[in-house]
Amino acid sequence: MARGLGYNRGTLRAYPARNASLARFGVLSALVLGLILGLVWAMALRENASRRLDLEFSAFRTSTRLMEEYLQDPTKIETDQGVLGLGIYSPDGSPLHRQGRAPASFLAPRPTPTSFSLQDGGASVILVRPLGLDEGQSPPMPMMRRGGMGPGGGMGLGSGPRPGRGQARILWLEFSSDSMSRANLLTLGASCLISLGLAILYLVLMRLYRRNLELREREAGNRELVQLGEAARTLAHEIKNPLAIIRIQTASLRRLGETGRLDPPGLGERTLVIEEEVDRLTALSDRIREFLRSGEGEAVDLDLGPFLSAFAARYAAAEDFPSLVAPKGAEGLWVHVDPDRLSQALDNVVRNALEASSAAGKNGAIPPVRLSVAQRGSLVEICVDDEGPGIAPELEARLFEPFFTTKEKGSGIGLALARRIAMSAGGSLEHRRRSGPGACFVLCLPRVPAPSPKAG
Repeated sequence: MARGLGYNRGTLRAYPARNASLARFGVLSALVLGLILGLVWAMALRENASRRLDLEFSAFRTSTRLMEEYLQDPTKIETDQGVLGLGIYSPDGSPLHRQGRAPASFLAPRPTPTSFSLQDGGASVILVRPLGLDEGQSPPMPMMRRGGMGPGGGMGLGSGPRPGRGQARILWLEFSSDSMSRANLLTLGASCLISLGLAILYLVLMRLYRRNLELREREAGNRELVQLGEAARTLAHEIKNPLAIIRIQTASLRRLGETGRLDPPGLGERTLVIEEEVDRLTALSDRIREFLRSGEGEAVDLDLGPFLSAFAARYAAAEDFPSLVAPKGAEGLWVHVDPDRLSQALDNVVRNALEASSAAGKNGAIPPVRLSVAQRGSLVEICVDDEGPGIAPELEARLFEPFFTTKEKGSGIGLALARRIAMSAGGSLEHRRRSGPGACFVLCLPRVPAPSPKAG
């Protein structure tokens, strides 16, 4: 299906540069955010390790104090609020002292290592440490009593060690770690939130940078289009004068041939070809000027029902041409647009569809072109469906761009002009693939409320 298409080479050339710039920015920003994430998690893990060391130090300090109190008076041991269990055991596992959640017996490995372990669930820690003499050491010799011999003439023994001293002992202490666990969870939660925030920030930065690149490219493209438009407007204006002179001279040659004063073979046919080509160039110049001028026109509130019925009726009398089926149910759908400009936009789309249907029906019945109207939210969609060859997939990306065409005598301005008119009315023009053969073009316009009847 031949349709007027456009091709913006500057835009396509900008894609590799945009992708390369976006990739560089993405890599650099990812490295920076990764470094920040690494620092955040390193600080979080270091803070948790510091809390564990503080808890271990508190447990050791508490165990030392409790052991001193036990040696002074086993009946007067005062445990802190954080102590959940206290046990002092002999090397054979028998308890010397038990409080709280301490086990009834505890047999430690030999030699007994000092261990500090976090319990399942993280609510407490258990400290095991040897105290006093290790197993196998001899108890200290009794002290000699000062001041002479003992009874019977022997050396007098002193009072000896205090009860419990000189024995190998194992201390078992369970210490609460609720505060550490809560603080660790808060630290990890804060780190997760910071990581999530940085990830969102990364996505936002990438989106903003991509949009910035697109805006810059669009601005550069707009500048080029403005320059191209000025050149095209000047060129279209300057071409009209030579074309008018060529048309006048061609008419003079035809009159000379008709009067017999100049009668070379085939003069009439050749002058007719010249006039046809002049008319085609004039029409092309006019279409370029039409494309370059403002697309808004004089917008009014328009009821699509009567408008589209009258529009379809214009094509009803055409012979050897596909029929245009008018839409149903369009009454009461109002849009704000210039009727002449809307008619011009639809003409460009419908003529392409009629030509495509004619090409599809050369060897049989010519399928009709159908106009349909549907409401989608706040938009009104005017669909133009044909059953022609359709749009090749490789050409879809080049639709609606000016000055590209697959027609032998096409200008490549029709669809671009139709889209510009639609956009100037706050709408759009797009191509949608059909499930069957053919093509579908949809012109969307914002729906407006029906005007209230005038009073009086």
